[in-house]
Amino acid sequence: MSYFETWGGVSPSSAVRSLPTVWAQAVSKGEVGPVLALYAPNAVLVPTFSRTILRGAPELSQYFREFLARPGLRCRIDNELVQDISPTCQVTSGDYTFSQRLRGKGRKVIRARFTYVLARDNKGAWKIATHHSSALPKV
Repeated sequence: MSYFETWGGVSPSSAVRSLPTVWAQAVSKGEVGPVLALYAPNAVLVPTFSRTILRGAPELSQYFREFLARPGLRCRIDNELVQDISPTCQVTSGDYTFSQRLRGKGRKVIRARFTYVLARDNKGAWKIATHHSSALPKV
């Protein structure tokens, strides 16, 4: 399920709309390069599975090498809300589900929520400038 809100007369971009799905597919393939390619060089990541706030390609690369090594890691986007801020900026928030294989115990499922701040780079490509992710609270 998706919901789009436009600010200032800016129409939603289908390229940005699919970026969380592209990210989830790249994570599910377990390859660091395609995941990192979605981020701006100076991107900030507040990850679900670390207490450290990360900035820039070297820190993100180290995090994703460890994170993507989880056996059978999968991610799917459950829903998203896209806010068009300007022709060069969008904020996308929603929920996703991570799962990973556990030795002899089936799969572990972790539901989380995300917010991406997306910005166009100097070539016009959308990149993740900021990514915040946190496990859904137990209520």
